[in-house]
Amino acid sequence: MKTINISLKRELIFLHTLLAMCSEAKQYVRIFTFPYSSTQNKYEKLKIVQNGKFGYREVFEAREKCNPEKFVTMKQIVMQEEGFPIATLREIQILQKLNHDNITRMIEVHKMDTSLYLVYEFCDYDLGKLLGNLKVVINLAEIKNMLHSILTGLHYIHQNKILHRYMKPQNILVSKSGVIKISGFTYSRTFGDVFNRDSDRIANLWYRAPEILLGDTNYGPAIDLWAVGCIMAEMWARLPILQGNSERHQLSLISQICGSMIPQVWPGVQHLEFYERIKLSKIQERKVRQCFGPFLADAHASDLLDRLLVLDPLQRINAAAALNHTFFQTAILEVHRVNNKSQPHICGSS
Repeated sequence: MKTINISLKRELIFLHTLLAMCSEAKQYVRIFTFPYSSTQNKYEKLKIVQNGKFGYREVFEAREKCNPEKFVTMKQIVMQEEGFPIATLREIQILQKLNHDNITRMIEVHKMDTSLYLVYEFCDYDLGKLLGNLKVVINLAEIKNMLHSILTGLHYIHQNKILHRYMKPQNILVSKSGVIKISGFTYSRTFGDVFNRDSDRIANLWYRAPEILLGDTNYGPAIDLWAVGCIMAEMWARLPILQGNSERHQLSLISQICGSMIPQVWPGVQHLEFYERIKLSKIQERKVRQCFGPFLADAHASDLLDRLLVLDPLQRINAAAALNHTFFQTAILEVHRVNNKSQPHICGSS
């Protein structure tokens, strides 16, 4: 791995040529300081872990040939007719700003043959697969650890004026040593960006905040906290709690648990684009604590979940306040390195 310098002039020209092909990308062109390599035999691809989507052809698990114990994740970039994908360039730029233990690290941009790859540190698990495996036992202390790590990483992201916009269990990675890593920054944006309806539909429907579903295009970090609330409940329920099959259905499910979306509860909601069009019930009572309290079996957990799943984004708890919630006042379980490689310690292995 090398840092871009004069010795890599050809590759730098190649990359800038790709960027220049996309007129929108010109505003993102900078003096790149991210690590870059073009050594042809540096990595050995082991298997495909995800088929292409969102600007990537395929995602591979791979390892360094000179260090077979070092595994990485490689995302192959799909070049567009107009050039380098703007979403990929945004992701690179955002990851340059972020350096935190609870955020996945981009190791380098790697050129292999005629293709470009984003290379990331490798994690063995994602939270979605762990929650879907009922053989994996997760206790309250472990849930507290995971949720605290997620909120810590998210707080750092928001401190850097970035919206994640794609929080879901599959984008929460877990290493064998039990460290939580937030990933999936392809559609992240900086505060103040102008959003459109097409990009808003990218985020997984089941974790999408009600303000987005109702057509708000001036949303902020509260959308990520809504998703964390959905993830938190899923840690106990072991399945997604709001499985809508359309935006209208998703709003209906939210109303059944969080109450009616009315101006008395959510000032200004009536001015959102789709409020009148969708015609939701105006008489639903809020039942978050009643629905989830019995199986959360922890009053502090119920209170935090209730604050995360607040309809009005201006009243929804933020990441900093959530980290100071009484749910986390008891000691956080120490996470130790795992000897058993089949399962992460954070999920109950010894």
